[in-house]
Amino acid sequence: MKRYLSLLLAASLAAAAVADETEAERRLATLKYGIEGQVVELIAALKAEKNLELKDDVLQVLRGSANPRIRQAALEYFAALELSDAEADAAGFVRDRDRYQESLVLASFSYLTAIRSMVALEYAVLILQDDERRYLPAAIRMIGASGGPTHAEALLALYRSDDATAAAKQEVLLALGKMKAAVAFELLASVARSEDAGKVERMYACAALGDLGDARAVPVLAGAASSSDPNVRAYAITALKGYAEAEARAAITEGLRDSHVAPRTAAAKAAGEAAIVEAVPFLEYKVRYDPEKVVRDASIDALALIGAPEALEFLAAFVEDTKTAAAHRARAFAALLGVPNEAVAVRLLAVFDAAAAEKDRNFFLALARAVVAKDDPLAGRFVSRLLADRDHASRLSALVWVERNRSATHADAVRALAAADPVEAVRKKAAAVLEALARP
Repeated sequence: MKRYLSLLLAASLAAAAVADETEAERRLATLKYGIEGQVVELIAALKAEKNLELKDDVLQVLRGSANPRIRQAALEYFAALELSDAEADAAGFVRDRDRYQESLVLASFSYLTAIRSMVALEYAVLILQDDERRYLPAAIRMIGASGGPTHAEALLALYRSDDATAAAKQEVLLALGKMKAAVAFELLASVARSEDAGKVERMYACAALGDLGDARAVPVLAGAASSSDPNVRAYAITALKGYAEAEARAAITEGLRDSHVAPRTAAAKAAGEAAIVEAVPFLEYKVRYDPEKVVRDASIDALALIGAPEALEFLAAFVEDTKTAAAHRARAFAALLGVPNEAVAVRLLAVFDAAAAEKDRNFFLALARAVVAKDDPLAGRFVSRLLADRDHASRLSALVWVERNRSATHADAVRALAAADPVEAVRKKAAAVLEALARP
């Protein structure tokens, strides 16, 4: 139990050891004066927390540092949070790419793609025209995120070029789907249908047809879902989740019978995301009897997503069943945590409290991990219990959740820990959380 969420808590415990400065002051000082590893680690933590309070300071680090790792970490922060603040800076790195390390330029492409920037599209087109091989995949992905009809024509021309590499063609197929380029339908359909095409190209053509949103793709994808290659089948089934046609839903449900684990897993995920109620009995069977854990887990998640009364009842009873393996019960518990159903929540709380009272708390540990990983107000009642748990590691992990979610409803409990918890690290972390909650 003492190692519980050690990675998540490492930064918090380190901060608690500093008594003469606030957490905000320490972080700002680290950004300004820290060594490479400290700055990169802190920016990664800010990214994980979705912290916007220091975004201007991270931007200054991006502009003021010459360290490529720090700059890359800053760009990854802005990309993860989809903030456009660094758009001009990243475009400059792409424009002057010969002056910078390749890793920084690629991070700039990734960031610009994440925010669907139009600013550097002209540079991406030039890379296509000049066939700059090391940046070509990144340029194609960027065009796929932000390009228009003329860019689609350029990508089609690249695909048909005798000089195009297999990797470039694969990226083009995905990009055409992201662009929802109707002009590319015939190409994508022909590749998806062809048993003679390369496996990866067929997989990516299926994915692109899923993104395209053209109903003509349904019979093509349904056919590919019966392909001889299990990976192609999996991609086709996944692509069908965006279509409401009966043929698409039937092909997804049929995929739950596939003999290969990849299509079965894809079918379970697709059934959940498409909320296919008629797949519920198939999924329940998978949860109970599928030989592959990944399929069972995907089926559990799917039942929670579908949210039909019979699916929720099955999962709640599954969590309560002490004869079922603890790992599967914990997975079902985690899947139900975000379901807005009071009756289900009451049953989960009862299981949580019973596990906390057991002498062997391994099952409780698994449930607690699920709680602190869930950024959802519905997890708040469970966090309240963790804040009062007898083990200080549980209290610390709950404090991390409160800080990350800025949960003012837990302020009184946090204040009590800051004032009187018997463990110094908990008191200091609670004080830091109160400080964070007080900031606008």
